[in-house]
This record gives sequence, structure tokens and C-alpha cells, in this order.
Amino acid sequence: MPRTPVYKSDLIIPPSNIDNLGRVEVKNIGAKISAGDIVAVVAADSSALHVKLADANAGDISQTGKLLVALQTIAATDGRGYCANWYKETGLNTSALSVGAPIYLSDTAGARTSAAPAVRRQVGIVTVSHASTGEYLLWPAQYEARRADHASIAASSEHENTTTEALFDTTYTIPANTLKVGSVIKIKYMGMVVDNNSTDTLTIKLYLGGLSGTALLTGTATDVADNDIFCGEATVVVRTIGGSGTFVAYGTLADVPAASGTAAPKYEAVASTAIDTTAAQVIGVGADWSVAHADNECRLEMLVVEIL
Repeated sequence: MPRTPVYKSDLIIPPSNIDNLGRVEVKNIGAKISAGDIVAVVAADSSALHVKLADANAGDISQTGKLLVALQTIAATDGRGYCANWYKETGLNTSALSVGAPIYLSDTAGARTSAAPAVRRQVGIVTVSHASTGEYLLWPAQYEARRADHASIAASSEHENTTTEALFDTTYTIPANTLKVGSVIKIKYMGMVVDNNSTDTLTIKLYLGGLSGTALLTGTATDVADNDIFCGEATVVVRTIGGSGTFVAYGTLADVPAASGTAAPKYEAVASTAIDTTAAQVIGVGADWSVAHADNECRLEMLVVEIL
């Protein structure tokens, strides 16, 4: 496999600390690091990069941090060692996984997992499927630009027979303290009307911060038909962070749910609006029927969230 360069963008990496094997010298500022652990680059000085064990839910790395792989055991607090962009982890039980299956950064600091955590960050793939000699190729940089923080893999439960607005049960929660100044949140959703009664209407909204938060997109109350679709996408840019953070947003939606291929788009914008980035923020799609009837049923088919 060709040698790959260690990160040089967005970081100050002392050239003298990159050796001819592509390794970079690091200083550990946290708990003990073992070979194969995923580490986050959090700072640098004239002698080394400063790293610590990475955690899928840690605010310093979950959205924008640079990740490397430890090549050796590195002692806790001020221990020194080497990391690189990629690492082959061997001697694993991967019998339940297929070659090419994604490997994610775990909620457990430094660890890798084949089960997608709440905050998804792919760091490698399965290269050998075997009960005792399985292998991972860990290469965080390869996947950095291609990850999705959330992509629903099943339809939501149906929202039906009620006049109380509610979020579909397919939602995504942005962990507290993970948004940065300049973070970009991209959201796409699509759902459908399963059944409807008479001239009862349906209103669909996209929320940041749950039902008590901000409606990014608001559809018109519509007398829908069976199999009508509703869909939309929005882009949010975080301007300031903290308890009194702010964001702006714009997006487009099928204002009036309609048959596939006939729904007309509407564009909406949200001026600078408050957001508490120190608290978790729920992204979800709300539905509201005008009449409670057993035939009024709709569901969310897809919700995709990316945070850049």
C-alpha cells in the first residue's frame, strides 16, 4: 500500500517530526493510548502534535477534528510516540461482517466498532472476514469527507388519528457542545401519506431544537391524497456558539404535499436566530392533522443529517 501523507491542512505539523515511514511524533495529553487506538489531534507545538483518545461524542473532534491512528502504546499525560494516517489491525473476529463493511469511531474513547453509534464517523473498513484472523484497515482521513452523521435506515412509525403535532420517531440529536462557529448542518427528509380521510388537512414542518425549537421549513396545511409525498432540505450555518449562540438557515420544501413528480418547491429563509449549543439539539420533522381520524396516517421515510 502506498504511503499516505499525514495531515498538513488546518494544522501546524513540524516537518522534522514526520519520518520517512510517514509516521508523525505526538505527545499524549490524556489517558494511555494503545496501538490501533483512534486519536484526535487537538493542538500542536514546535516539537509535536498533541493528541488524546478520540470519542464519537466528544465535542473537540466529533464534527471537525483531525483523526490519526496510534502505531504503538503511548503513556498517559506527556507520553510520546508515533501515529499515522492508516493502520492494519489484525487477529480479529470479523466472521459476522462482510469485507468492505464500515468501521466507526466508538463512543468508547479510542475504540472502533462495526455498530454505528449515534454520531457516525467512519474510520475504516473490514478487509478480511474471519473468526480469528479478521482484519480492519483503519484510515480516518479516507472517509472524513464522505460521512453522514445520521441516515435513517427504516421508515418511522405512522403519525395517525390525532390533532396533536408530534415529531416522527425518526430524529437525530446533535450532542451538546459539538457545534462550532462555522459549522454547517445539512438536512434532507422525505415522507408520504399512507391514508387520509375526507378533506382533512396535513401540515409538515422541519424543526431544529424539537417542537419547542425553530421551524426551519413550514408547509401549508393541505387536503392530501393517499401516497402524496412531502420532502425538503435545509442548510444551517452556526454563527456564534454558547448558551446564546446564533444561526441562519435557508431551504426548500414541497410546500403542498402532492403526488411524486408533481410537488412544487417553495424556498424559505430563517434570519439570525438563537440556539443553545451547550445543550443537545433535536432535528426532526413534525406532522399535524386537522382532524383525528383512524384513516389519517403518514410516515417519514428518510432523514439524513450531515454536519460539516
